[in-house]
Amino acid sequence: MNQLLLVGRLTRPVEDRQVGDHRVVNNCLAVSRRHRDRNGDLQTDFIPIVAWDYLADLLVKYAQKGHRIGVVGRMESRHYTNNQDQKVYILECHVQDITLLESKNGSAGKASGQNHSTPKGQEDYDAIRRQYEVPSQEQLDMRQLAGFKA
Repeated sequence: MNQLLLVGRLTRPVEDRQVGDHRVVNNCLAVSRRHRDRNGDLQTDFIPIVAWDYLADLLVKYAQKGHRIGVVGRMESRHYTNNQDQKVYILECHVQDITLLESKNGSAGKASGQNHSTPKGQEDYDAIRRQYEVPSQEQLDMRQLAGFKA
């Protein structure tokens, strides 16, 4: 099983780029560890993240450097040979789902059980995500019964 759940802050400005027919955002998530070091300081891991298409759109539209987000994804490794003929290995989180924990104007949703407010943009994200969802087998069967042609 390869599943990752991270909550952290974006470390760079959110910018997308076009790769073929797809949009991609490469960024880094600063994730604090639970345990402190000898000096009492929290240690932070900087984890590269990659978001494609509608998830890239969501980040560009609603997130910015320093914002706290939650990410569900999987770790992927790749490698290439650089100009010095050295093999370079890269480990990064490929994002499968995002939860916005702050809106672009900086307000944060409360984490208490009393307030379950949705950050501005989450509703739009849910609508965008529904556009890209793959229909379930049951939905496909219903379309076939109704004579729907794709």
